Amino acid sequence: MEQNTGVVVNPTQLQKALYVAKKFGSPASSAQFTERAIYDTLPLDGRTYFEFFKGCNARKFPQTNLSENKLQKQENMIVKFVSLEVITYTDITKVAVASIDPLSTAFAGLYRADLALQIAQSQVLKPFPIDGLNPSFNMYAKHTTANIVRFGVDLTIPELLEFVATLQTTAYTLSTTKDLMLKLHGQATIFSPRASF
Repeated sequence: MEQNTGVVVNPTQLQKALYVAKKFGSPASSAQFTERAIYDTLPLDGRTYFEFFKGCNARKFPQTNLSENKLQKQENMIVKFVSLEVITYTDITKVAVASIDPLSTAFAGLYRADLALQIAQSQVLKPFPIDGLNPSFNMYAKHTTANIVRFGVDLTIPELLEFVATLQTTAYTLSTTKDLMLKLHGQATIFSPRASF
């Protein structure tokens, strides 16, 4: 429902995505709506400051599903929740995956970490404690195991703007066969030219 101010009160995910697309001059008629998850992976090499998606063009599957740290033309994403997973490889070549585990199983101490998100060098999520991965500390949790952080407010990643997710952690024991994967989950628009004819 729209008020006189032109602001949509309690917009749906679809309305949010259409609003962002319109602001960037992308016609809604060529948009296809979809569920989407984007992810990037960095080594658990002792670093305590991770910059996910930055330099993702140097990585490939299974470390990331992006070729650059921005969405393509006419692609927008509403981020509903995030997850952190530990990937264990069979050896240091990191080719074959041995297991994928929730952070709670592999590095529970990293719960004491803060996640932030920057889009076009503007901070859209200030340091946010990820101990919300544990449902005991997350009022929006719809799960009973420690796997995801569901936000109370949706975050929007618009098309063509570079984004970086940073994670500041405490010290931990490094591993040459483990990586940390950050996934952003939500609803998105993707370019679908056939939708217009």
